[in-house]
Amino acid sequence: MARRVGIFVGAVLFLGLLLFGASWLLSVVGTESAVRSAKGQQKAPSVVPALAQIPWHNNPCRPKRMQLYTASLPGYSPRMAAPWWWTQVHVAPAGNPLVSGLLKALCRTDARRRVRGLQQFTVWIRRVRWKAYPPIQRTLLPAVLRAGHYRTALRMTRLTILLDPANTGWLQFMLVVRTQVLLAAKCPNRALNNALRLYNVCTMRDVRQAVVLIAQCLQSGAMGGGVTARHFVAGQIHAQYVPPMAEGRCSLPVAFRHYGHSSGGQVAMGDDGMAAAWRRLNPQPYGILAGRITGEDFHGLMQRGNLLLLANHCRQAALVWDRAYAVAEGAWQLRDAAEGIARTIKAIDKTIAPANRWVNEVRFRGAKRR
Repeated sequence: MARRVGIFVGAVLFLGLLLFGASWLLSVVGTESAVRSAKGQQKAPSVVPALAQIPWHNNPCRPKRMQLYTASLPGYSPRMAAPWWWTQVHVAPAGNPLVSGLLKALCRTDARRRVRGLQQFTVWIRRVRWKAYPPIQRTLLPAVLRAGHYRTALRMTRLTILLDPANTGWLQFMLVVRTQVLLAAKCPNRALNNALRLYNVCTMRDVRQAVVLIAQCLQSGAMGGGVTARHFVAGQIHAQYVPPMAEGRCSLPVAFRHYGHSSGGQVAMGDDGMAAAWRRLNPQPYGILAGRITGEDFHGLMQRGNLLLLANHCRQAALVWDRAYAVAEGAWQLRDAAEGIARTIKAIDKTIAPANRWVNEVRFRGAKRR
């Protein structure tokens, strides 16, 4: 009997030792794996959140996501409110045999035949002018991009910009497409250059979309990554200006005439990385074409002013828009000239506060000649 009790006690002790050893072994293995996983997380690069997930707040009491105050003159419709991406655009059928022929020529697999198609495209758009815009937007560009001919699409957009630089809304659309194409082609730095030109030339109502597009280029790898994107967006929102109600009438702002502004031309970022990116912009071919346009009528001044903004020659553009404001006739020309002044102030300062101030003065006091 005693022998059986001893065997039973020994078996219990043995099982207890086995359980203790197993628990100790599991704890050691689990701790080492946890340490290794923690080290792996520390070595892994930080993932930049998507732009829509960046919680920028411009009002601590009432936080709003990605809210940017931009003043705008009445009569302007949002040019870029609806995103245009060729994978989401239904290609409209060619409305006439000429457009159908251009479509076939621009979508050919042979690059030399596409070059001939571009020559036909240039002749066609010079002949029909603004009537070419709907076929380009709904038929030609989406088809060319779906065929994967990115270089052809870039040449089409460049030709369209140079042939009608006075149409600000069309310039914006072409720059949006160019930026999207270069992002799809994995060229974020070139895409950023087009987005920066878009920021210079776009209307005040469309600054939000331009800021978002610049941030997307930065998050795609331009200038080293997404931290710069967060700084840029934060700087733009921090620099916004919500003016009080104004009274009386206003003239051309003295700060604009003297071409000196409160920010001193510094980009609101906290560093000068974006300022250097703007300085590195190649002004050509926009600067060359601006020098060839010598007309002093309102249309010629609009062409030259927009081209100088695209070339990032912002202070020269200020001189041109100053003259455009002086020669403007009628309500719509005065509105376009006042908007051009606001766009130039924005392009010089690379922030929206001084431009917002001028736009709100015009809205509340009315534009007038000096």
